[in-house]
Order: sequence, then C-alpha cells, then structure tokens
Amino acid sequence: MRNICLLFLCLCLIVPPLFSQEKYYCIHNDVTVDNDAVPSVNSIILDELPDLKFVGNIQMVEEQQKNYPQNEDGTLYFVQEPSKKYSRAVISDFTKEKKSIYLFDDNGNISSIEKTTVNTTSFKKVPTKQLTGNSDSRRRFRIKGPAHTSTEESYQQLSFTDGLPTLLEHRDEKDDNWEKLEALQYDSAQRIASVFHNYDTYKELAVYKYNSDDLITSEVHLSPHGVIHHLKYIYNDSLRCTQVVDCLKDTIMPYDSEPRDYTCHYDNEGRLTLIEGKNLAWYNPYPHRACSISIAISKISYYYDEHGSLRKKCYETDDIIYAVEWEYKYDANGNWISCGKYEDGKLVSITVRKITYR
Repeated sequence: MRNICLLFLCLCLIVPPLFSQEKYYCIHNDVTVDNDAVPSVNSIILDELPDLKFVGNIQMVEEQQKNYPQNEDGTLYFVQEPSKKYSRAVISDFTKEKKSIYLFDDNGNISSIEKTTVNTTSFKKVPTKQLTGNSDSRRRFRIKGPAHTSTEESYQQLSFTDGLPTLLEHRDEKDDNWEKLEALQYDSAQRIASVFHNYDTYKELAVYKYNSDDLITSEVHLSPHGVIHHLKYIYNDSLRCTQVVDCLKDTIMPYDSEPRDYTCHYDNEGRLTLIEGKNLAWYNPYPHRACSISIAISKISYYYDEHGSLRKKCYETDDIIYAVEWEYKYDANGNWISCGKYEDGKLVSITVRKITYR
C-alpha cells in the first residue's frame, strides 16, 4: 500500500515532454454522441482542447468568443425556489464570453493558453401570481421588462511542453492561487500514459497501457489509498472492443450492450467525411422542454472549405435533421481571424482573432 501511494504522488508531480497524437473534439448540447467503439482516455484537457491549426511563424494569438442565447426572444427564464408571494429569483440563461491568449515559443510550438470566461446572469424578482400552470422550480417562461445582471469571471491556464498539452490550472476572480485540475503524461510512442484528475472531493490518477495497434488494453485508477479500478479490454479481429475484465471484482462484461455497426469514410487528404451506421448519436429537437424526445442518428456528414477547415457537420436520418455550420474569414497567411458558428441556421457564437507574427 505504501508503494502504491508513493507511485501516485510521484506521477502526479512529473509530466515529461513527450509527443501526443492530434485529435479533434466537438461538444454540442442538443446532440448526444455515444461512446466510442473502443476505450478512450478520459481527459478534460482533450475534451476542451481548441483547434490549434495555425500557419506561419506566430508569436501570439488573441481570441475573443461571444455566445448568443438560443431562444425566440433572448429572454427565456426559469424560476428558482418560488414562494407564496414572490419568487426568490428568476434567472435567465446566462451568456458566456471567452477571451483566450495563445503564446508560442521560438520554435513555433504553442507554449500556453490563458483563458478568461465571463458569465453574465440576468435575474428579476416577480410576483408568484404571474406564474401560470405548473409551479415546477425548473420551469421556463418569458418575462417583460429589464432584469438585473451580474457577472463572474473565471480563469484557466493550459501549459504545453514541446507543443503538447500537459497541465491545466484554474482559479476564480476571488482567488489569486492557481489550482491544478489535470495533468497529462505521455509515453515514448506518442500515447497518453497517465492522467491526474483533481476532482472536487478527491484526487485520482488513471494509468493506461496499449497494444501494438495503439488500443488501450489496461486502465488502472489510483487514489492516495490504493487501487480503486483496474480494467482490461479484449478486442476481436476487427479491432473492436468486445469485453471488459474487472480485475478487482473478477468479472467479465460486454463492452457495449448495444454494439454499433458503423463505417467511416475519408477523402484523399485523410479527412473524415462520413460516418454511417446505427445508434451513432441521439438528437433532442426540444432542448428547452421538460420532456425529452430523442431521434436516432444514422449518418454524420462532414464538409470542409478550401483551407481545410470544417465548415459544416450534418446529423442525418433519411433527411438532414440538424446541421452545425461554421463561417470563416482568413488573413493573408491562411489563418482564420473570424468564425461564426450556426446551429440549425441560428447564430450561436462569433469568435474573432488577432494574430501577431514574428
């Protein structure tokens, strides 16, 4: 037990400068994508890593993103803790504004990303008698007239070693001290060997091992008190994970209770253009309603512009039922300096960049 604790503490402190494979991630509130057909690394850094494709000798990139409310009139509210006479608070969907600074070293590798997130929340007290129907504390409704607003800032810093993400730190506006949220360690084959997680209530280290096909074969989770999870993964001849062995419980389980049969298509430049199969994702056409109606996605199509940037992503059944689009403006070096994001034809965010070259 003492040796395990020492190993945990050592790996939490050491993050060597090795290389990682390039990955792309997309997060969307109304479309739920099922887990991969093979095990993957669980990492906040990887999930939130932005597009880092830049051209030229860059010194710094200043980026600002503004999100827009996705409702009919921009004043969609829900009630919190209503009383007999007055609701204690009526809060709108808060809007986010993100400011990021990308710094590069002399070799052209990114060295850090400093991100500031500004959350603006609108609120207003109203007589309870104005509320009609169900008094569900999470029910949403519209309200006329001005509302009070409050803002709160939070800060994140992502550090890189030799151009690779290694350490994520966080602090809020009331605290000057940075708190480590996550640290990545890589092996010599450009694969993530361990991930240190600093959760709200406990700390954990996940250690990964791979086979010659770069697939995860072993996943061990350590806490300061010892091993809490130890899983082994078994694959078939098609390199699909079929079984999970829980070494602590001595049990064998199917990796996926509803196996997905899908095919990926790529263009001549190796870019993903189409995924088709069953149970790829689920789409909720009414995200703001209490009830949830999910539609199974059978096809996801990807389209690119002349600069190689993803310009459209379609979730389809027999017809296109949901589309996410990006509209770019580029500078003379081929780096985008403005990006508008649209979901189902509605503008959801605009991101602008100021790029400083050496």
